[in-house]
Amino acid sequence: MGRPPTVSKEEAIQLIQKYMEFFTRNEFPSNSAQVWKDMSRDLNGRWKPHSVYTHVRENKNGNLDEARRNLGITVDASRPITTYTSDYSLGDESSECDRSDGSSYHDKENDSDKDVEEFPLVLSATEWQQIKPNENSKSVRKRLQPRVWPNIISKAFWNAYKMPCAFLAKWSYVRTENTIDNDENVVGPGSEDFYLKFKGICKSKKCQNKLVGIATKKPIDGKLHLTIKTRDTRNNYHEENKFG
Repeated sequence: MGRPPTVSKEEAIQLIQKYMEFFTRNEFPSNSAQVWKDMSRDLNGRWKPHSVYTHVRENKNGNLDEARRNLGITVDASRPITTYTSDYSLGDESSECDRSDGSSYHDKENDSDKDVEEFPLVLSATEWQQIKPNENSKSVRKRLQPRVWPNIISKAFWNAYKMPCAFLAKWSYVRTENTIDNDENVVGPGSEDFYLKFKGICKSKKCQNKLVGIATKKPIDGKLHLTIKTRDTRNNYHEENKFG
């Protein structure tokens, strides 16, 4: 027999019911909200705040549903079911900004966005080979492969997290030896913190969820390790998008 759960199903349900005022809809408090800390405290720290957040938001073991039923609360389905198609895409590379002043390559918008979270994503060596910059390009500012990188990254992100957003590409930027000395002018302060960066935005006019991807290092063993910063819209109502 395996170890008993740190928190029993009954305890989890009772805890959720106690704080049900926050969970009457599928729009949850951010992962840094005080409620998760309060719930963790009620459990004497047996679950960390982020574990409580994940348990409730992902409706682990159906505990959120059961707690709502116990209190007579009915919540509509969070969103339409979305399926991946081969046309799913972050959009056409042509939407990227070509301004020569470089200001478009430094993005601070997500810094102030509410509820932005980080999602690790690893691209395989094959995927990286498909999207890496053209080594023969004479352009000083390197980009990922146009009309290729949006599809590769979108598919990888969809497969990992199944979010309903369909992202359109805004821009991409990859540092090279020729740009390191001038990166302060190209990508802004702190440029030494990343090797690659790109941005997309949800095509839904109601959602407008932004996605920023960052790789702090060059590929390791051919694999590119990314951190994706975006809002988690999986449990929020979202109009159905046609990908591509």
